[in-house]
Amino acid sequence: MQLQACGSNAQGQLGIGSLEDTPWLQAVSVVEGEFLDAISVALGSNHTLVVTRGGTLLGTGSNACGQLGLSIDGHWTRLRRLALPFTTHQNETTFRAVFSGWNTSFAVDAIGNVWAFGDDSHALLAGAQQPLFANIDAGAGHVTKIAVGLRHALALFSSGRVLVWGDSKLGALGTHVPPSARVDGTTFTRAFKLVLANGCDAFVDIAAGQFHSVVITAADKRQVVVLGNSKKNRVGQLGFAEPGLPAPAITANSTSIIPSSKSEDNLEHVLDLAFLLSPESIPTRVHCGWSHSAIILSSGDCIMWGRNDMGQIPRSMDAVKTSSQTSTCFTTPIVIPALFKTRKMQLASESGIAILSDGRVCSWGWNEHGNCGSGSRNAVFLGVGSDMSSSVSMKGTEGKEIVDAWCGFGHAFISMTVIT
Repeated sequence: MQLQACGSNAQGQLGIGSLEDTPWLQAVSVVEGEFLDAISVALGSNHTLVVTRGGTLLGTGSNACGQLGLSIDGHWTRLRRLALPFTTHQNETTFRAVFSGWNTSFAVDAIGNVWAFGDDSHALLAGAQQPLFANIDAGAGHVTKIAVGLRHALALFSSGRVLVWGDSKLGALGTHVPPSARVDGTTFTRAFKLVLANGCDAFVDIAAGQFHSVVITAADKRQVVVLGNSKKNRVGQLGFAEPGLPAPAITANSTSIIPSSKSEDNLEHVLDLAFLLSPESIPTRVHCGWSHSAIILSSGDCIMWGRNDMGQIPRSMDAVKTSSQTSTCFTTPIVIPALFKTRKMQLASESGIAILSDGRVCSWGWNEHGNCGSGSRNAVFLGVGSDMSSSVSMKGTEGKEIVDAWCGFGHAFISMTVIT
């Protein structure tokens, strides 16, 4: 198994032994020489966390805010084992997943405890108690996913419960606030249960953008709900046109989705997918970049919306020209034929990465640091016609079997094996 990385590397977050950015995939190295069979990778602004199949937690890059869980300052340029000093048995603890925000990190250990460390601005550490969530949280089950925006966070539990915390100024935490919630201005310093205006409190997936969130409800008729202040919907990140802007025309052959309905306080927005969904097709997964989002349906279809000035939405130029929406943003969701039945997809701040149905890996969007692995630092616009057959795979992946792919705020990691 090989782990390779590209993109921003000012603090050694690529783990390649240097501090130079690279637009080409390069091999990641480990100080202890451990076999890099990665099962979970989290990419922050200047740091990287990796969990190996054996449960070892590794890290590289900056620790200026404690985002590597260490008490030392400075940075590393190669992956090293992290023995978190606040865990009960720091040298024996094994892990199963990691998640990160800009300078904030979350590690889930083998028995389900969630450990939080790094920058606590806007209460992103939810009070910095350790563990943040214990494996015995009554009725909630264990944490399956943590989504972190710039100033807010959400945690999804196996029971379907979602807890939220951080800054709610722009509506990313929804409308319902329990009386017991601890608040400092618009910042919630302790996690509280997410309950939508319609009373829904069970979910199947979550994602966090820069200042918005997207959730999929667990009701029989699953709904995709976007949380955020409609007055700040400048690039369509909430999935509908701003008041005063023309909404896209809906025709029988249109791939645009009917604009969302909005709650009275304009913080919860339900995307109407009814005319798109067949009885056997339901929303299953959701992803967010800073200002662009995606839904994956059980049929394999991919639906996206939001900012597109640097190619964040993979569409051909012909599709952009014939669309009723502008080329710089898609204010209501559209179907993305190029990403039909992807094996894996992830969105970063202003880019994205996907393992396509044919096994190739492609990355697109903002590429200032070479994080798309294209060999250049120019923005990558993907999507030709109805598929990606003529799109170029990430450089250096030819002749390799792609196992997994991750992208972050300015760098990307790929796990692959050599085809023999």
